[in-house]
Amino acid sequence: MTSQKEENTTEKECPYKDRCPYLNFEPAAKVLRERNLLRQKIEEMEKTMNLAAEKITRLNEENTKLKEENKRLVEKIKEINQQPFKKKQSRNNEEEKIGEGEVVQVRKGAPPGHLGATRKKPERIDEYRDVYPEKCPLCGSTDLHPCVEKEEKLETHIQEDLVIQKRVTCFRHHHAYCPNCKKVVSSNGENELPRAYIGPMARAMAGYLHYQAKVSKGGVVKTFEEFFGLEITAATLVGFDSNLCKKGIPLYEQIKERVQWSNSIHVDETGWKLDGLPYWLWCFANTQIVLYHIDEKRSSVVVKKTLGEKYTGILISDDFSAYGPVEARAKQKCTVHFLRDIREALEEPLDEDSKKFLIEIKILIKKAVFARKEYLDGKKSKEELIELKEEIFVALIRVCFVELKNAGAENLRKRILRHGEELFTFLDYPEIEPDNNRAERQLRPNVILRKITFGHRSSQGLRNHSVIMSLIETAKLNGVTPRDILLSLLTNGDTKSIAQALFGSIQPRAP
Repeated sequence: MTSQKEENTTEKECPYKDRCPYLNFEPAAKVLRERNLLRQKIEEMEKTMNLAAEKITRLNEENTKLKEENKRLVEKIKEINQQPFKKKQSRNNEEEKIGEGEVVQVRKGAPPGHLGATRKKPERIDEYRDVYPEKCPLCGSTDLHPCVEKEEKLETHIQEDLVIQKRVTCFRHHHAYCPNCKKVVSSNGENELPRAYIGPMARAMAGYLHYQAKVSKGGVVKTFEEFFGLEITAATLVGFDSNLCKKGIPLYEQIKERVQWSNSIHVDETGWKLDGLPYWLWCFANTQIVLYHIDEKRSSVVVKKTLGEKYTGILISDDFSAYGPVEARAKQKCTVHFLRDIREALEEPLDEDSKKFLIEIKILIKKAVFARKEYLDGKKSKEELIELKEEIFVALIRVCFVELKNAGAENLRKRILRHGEELFTFLDYPEIEPDNNRAERQLRPNVILRKITFGHRSSQGLRNHSVIMSLIETAKLNGVTPRDILLSLLTNGDTKSIAQALFGSIQPRAP
């Protein structure tokens, strides 16, 4: 009986179970185990994918909600920022309509929350005038009688005004004998300009009206004639400028010296005209000094001549090619120029890669600028700025690695590759500004004058403009009014005292 069962079992077993030709000569048990394992893994993967799909769906829904919320907040912030400049509405907060489609224009006024202000009361009264009524303002009667009870409570009205008058002074020079020199001598009077028919105040006002108030030479002539009764000519005003320039050249050279040894300097240029020919007005500025120079060249030669062959400070400029050959301790390219170019490029039709590139560069620049602001506010350390710069450079290399199809975006990519290290210098030196707005702001007064005067007719005019404007703008940065610096130049020949008022205790940095 037992032998029969063993015989039946033997008949059922496959003789190739350990080496099956249909299973690539693999054991059947092994193949079955692997099949079961694979089925188990597939089931686990399906569960994982289902969970991932659910999570992606949930994240997409959250992302959509966040985008809508972000859009709403952006619109709210924009509305709040524009609120002070919106037109006032009527009292019931609705626009009053006149007819169909017509709206009442409510009178403009101060924005909501603006505090009112009144004029400060003068510290002194120069003159008291008693005003008595000569006739009744109601009926015109001249039969008026004093009111004794009202005399104790007089109504006062204080008014400030200008006294416009020409003053002619005759200086009579007396002579005296000096036994030490054994000569007869005389001296000049107070505010007397030797051999000059026009005094220092009139000359200072002429310079102020032209260079500070931006009045044309013809306008200054009319102002003097109609308000002061002083007749002068435009040629006379040019003579005033030349005299101011001559006296101001020593101070102008001191400004140039301070520019060469400054810790940092902003540089920019704008077009000018000399007798119709194209010239360039260069501006070198920082928080303490401003230097203007008008030259026929717009190249690195002018920058090297002004700053020296090797500038020991930080040069801040746009990415104009003239600043490339200039040697400096470090350079900072204007981030605002790049952000402006990115904004303009994003307004044009772009492919997806170009658009992504521009947005990522914009984010990197703004992130760096914001980090500097946090450092100045005491929220970040210098070490954190340096670490951030390294991170930004890694991201910059990744973003700029692939060429772009769009010509504008590709041009910007090449510029960033060329000036990448000079875009984030302000993270190493957070005391400098990341943009060149300072130089651009200092160019604006000159641009206004250019629109009024159309340039100059002589090289002396160029020199006058460079010197006088440099002194006026430097004076303003150091708390000296243009009026004071002009009067000091005309009446005080001691350039040391003027330099002390102009520069204070600031001395040029040693090389």
